[in-house]
Amino acid sequence: FREAMEPLFVKYNVNLVFSGHEHAYMMTKNVASGILNEDGPRYIIIGDGGNREGHGSYFNPGKAEEWVQKRDISSFGFGVVSILNSTHVEWNWIKNVDTQKTEVVHNAILTNRFSVGSGS
Repeated sequence: FREAMEPLFVKYNVNLVFSGHEHAYMMTKNVASGILNEDGPRYIIIGDGGNREGHGSYFNPGKAEEWVQKRDISSFGFGVVSILNSTHVEWNWIKNVDTQKTEVVHNAILTNRFSVGSGS
């Protein structure tokens, strides 16, 4: 998916890409072709809603790559996006602590680098 779509994401100034399927949580820094790149989008993989198969095994459980901002392959959870204005969104990843309790464990304010009037 990334190899086919990422050139279009960069060309058309995509800020943020949401995907799922992998049963884990990860947010990247701006990345393109597997390296830090300010012109690349940020990726949020939010496939950790729970399943009978358990957590994903795709991610390296050891030290995260330099382009990873946050990764969790041990918890289930969900995400909430709040649009603050034309240039900023707030992202919260909320971990299911147990069947009755949740906890925000990752919060980020993201900037629209390509908003109208920004000069880009």
